[in-house]
Amino acid sequence: MNKILNIFKFCFPYAVIFIFIYFIYNYYQKNLNEFSFLSNIKKEYLITICFFCFLYLITESFILLIIVKHFKKKIFIHKSFFVICITYLFNTFLQFSGLGFRAYYLKRFLKINIFDFLFISILFIYIELLVFSFLGFIGITFIDLFNREVSLVNELKYILFSISLVMSFILFFNKKIINFFINLNYFNKIKLIKKLHVFISDRKNVDIFISLKKVAFLYTSQFIILSAIFFVGYIILDKDNLLLLSVIASTFTDFSFIFTFTPYAIGISETFLYVSNFNFNLKISEILFLSNIFRLSMFVVYFPIGILYFLVFIGFKNDK
Repeated sequence: MNKILNIFKFCFPYAVIFIFIYFIYNYYQKNLNEFSFLSNIKKEYLITICFFCFLYLITESFILLIIVKHFKKKIFIHKSFFVICITYLFNTFLQFSGLGFRAYYLKRFLKINIFDFLFISILFIYIELLVFSFLGFIGITFIDLFNREVSLVNELKYILFSISLVMSFILFFNKKIINFFINLNYFNKIKLIKKLHVFISDRKNVDIFISLKKVAFLYTSQFIILSAIFFVGYIILDKDNLLLLSVIASTFTDFSFIFTFTPYAIGISETFLYVSNFNFNLKISEILFLSNIFRLSMFVVYFPIGILYFLVFIGFKNDK
């Protein structure tokens, strides 16, 4: 039974991708006229988007560097960048395999415990969700004051405000919340809850909150970079309200990365973009373009670098 369940877990994401690609192909064949905006693509736009994708990977590299530093280890920024490229390369074909490679790399070469690494990574993802929801709320609210499009974005503001409020509450009262759960018979047996309790009780881990501030700055940078990428995408689509649409797309695309279960969030990013832009009447063809121009531009950056460094990594490993 467990074997069948494992096979299902492995095959299900690819079944979703297959169905999604089949849907795209049919949609493209039947609605060629909706893709006329592709003629607006210029070489300058593509170079700009690829440059922003490179910057995005750089911020990811600094986040990994901060994680390593927390464990009193050291990794040079160029190696961190190479590891991130391999992470994205693996995730392109098998979701979470990149994370597995990263954990293996840190365990083998830096002696960082895999569970400890995953635990810190979860904390950082929490901060990522908090930063993007908060900045999305602030950005949409500020832009909406000038555009007077309250009827279009009120729902999004309420959603983002609620998420950021709840997550801020948990962040500020984390000790009391964890202590509450650790005193319950069921929850105190869960390894993650016990780890959280030990973590917040250990004064040696105070420095992680300094790291979280640095990570919050990097996630803010990612928010700006993603918004810039989608800004160029909306220019190609010849849309109005470029800044507002870019902020919305940046916020909810990042959410799709966090809650994805398919390689490279295929189908998930499109769903998040479609739902968040529902009131703006974006066509399915435009949603497909926005999500895939980001994917393909990222791919152009990390694929050759990831392949080359992985070959170097294999050679270095065999020499050992």
